Amino acid sequence: MKTNKAIGLASTLCLCLALISPTVAAQDLYGIDRGGDQLLKIDPVTGNVVEVGYLGFNVGESGAAFSGDGTLYVFSVHESLPDTSYLYTVDLDTAKPRWIQSFRRVVGVGLSFGPDGETLFLREGDMLYTLDVKKGRLKRFASLPDGAFNLALSTDCESFYSRSIKPGQRGQYLTRIEANRKATVTEIGFIAGRVVGISNLASAPDGTLYSIFGIGPGHPWLWEIDPDTGAGTPIAPTDGYRPNALVFGPDEVVSCPPVPPQPGPCPDTVVIDGCDTGVFALLADGTCLQHVVDYCAAGAKNHGDYVSCVARATAELMQEGLLTGREKGLIDSCAGQSSIGKP
Repeated sequence: MKTNKAIGLASTLCLCLALISPTVAAQDLYGIDRGGDQLLKIDPVTGNVVEVGYLGFNVGESGAAFSGDGTLYVFSVHESLPDTSYLYTVDLDTAKPRWIQSFRRVVGVGLSFGPDGETLFLREGDMLYTLDVKKGRLKRFASLPDGAFNLALSTDCESFYSRSIKPGQRGQYLTRIEANRKATVTEIGFIAGRVVGISNLASAPDGTLYSIFGIGPGHPWLWEIDPDTGAGTPIAPTDGYRPNALVFGPDEVVSCPPVPPQPGPCPDTVVIDGCDTGVFALLADGTCLQHVVDYCAAGAKNHGDYVSCVARATAELMQEGLLTGREKGLIDSCAGQSSIGKP
């Protein structure tokens, strides 16, 4: 008699469940179920799932994040409408959605509020975006070296967590992305092998991460992930539910200290260490380019680090159509000639 390997693994996990001591979380997890088009509430200790209600439309890939005031924001692909995604809020008692803005269709969604508690970040593969909600645009924030579709703000508010798969390798890895224009990615560790990622990452107030993995068709499990080592521990099956978006409830939102306001008004042109680039500082999308290069200066470890930061920022702005090649050259040249970061 042949044995289904996935079922065998699931049985093994069940037998080991009594030995597992998961981090106890006071607040439920919320998930957006792609298959059932509904809002779910999940117990992070037992994996028990409660159906809150139906969203009323054909939900595709989704990401979710709670704002500081306890509002659940969801970004979903609309499977019935080609080339369309929506940002909307969801009532936690009825699951009724309230539409906010439409965007282009995305391949996958990792959604999180940034350190300021107001800016929404979205990860789609190897690109990190911010959402321009008023215009319905995804604004390129940074390029990333690997592809993934999940995002969770760390409790220190300095970075995002994400999990990814290395090319040519099996298994899931936990990574950390700096929440700034550098967006430096650091690999933390191996989560698990022989599993398929189903949901986004969810960050608990104590820093512990949660995600849902599949260990075979019809066998989704809730896992706990150590943010320091990346080690994953299976907690419990989720009754067959496979929510794509996953986030802790409103009472468990990561609270970040206030972000200092941008320094001073935006000047007419960008000036770097006395070198006037002649490039207008206020860009078409409202970004003050002077503040961008000043931010690079404030965080630079040395001159080379500063020049690289400016070059990356101007390259991304040029890709967005906010700078010309000539303007980028002028700014990069002044940055290179400056003494910023030098002993």
